[in-house]
Amino acid sequence: MSDISASPSHDPKDPWSSHAQALEGHLQALDEALRSQDAARLETASQALHKCLADALATFHQAKKTGLQPLSPLMRQKLMLAQTRVTGLQSTVHRANASLSRTLSVLFPEEEAGQGATYGALQSAGGPGAAMRSAYKG
Repeated sequence: MSDISASPSHDPKDPWSSHAQALEGHLQALDEALRSQDAARLETASQALHKCLADALATFHQAKKTGLQPLSPLMRQKLMLAQTRVTGLQSTVHRANASLSRTLSVLFPEEEAGQGATYGALQSAGGPGAAMRSAYKG
């Protein structure tokens, strides 16, 4: 997993750079988890990113209440780049989901009214076919 604690872009004078640095690291970890197709790693990376975002948002709201100007132009640019990365990751997940849905629809086609079920005999016969069909149908 990538090291999210060390980055040359961290500016100790800017209190938000550590949050941006952590966000960038967690996005990188999520990207690597998506490439590895490891469900456990993906879940861990997603949860870590969610926590990082929640922590940053809480700090941002606290700073806003105290009157601190939280975002420099450089920080705004970094956050816009992070938003672009998140959009790209969302697109990757949506494409994978669509591909999985298409594959499942080929493997387990829906029964059309008036036509015989392609896998109907498997379902009524019991065994693995019935188990697979009932798992897919929910």
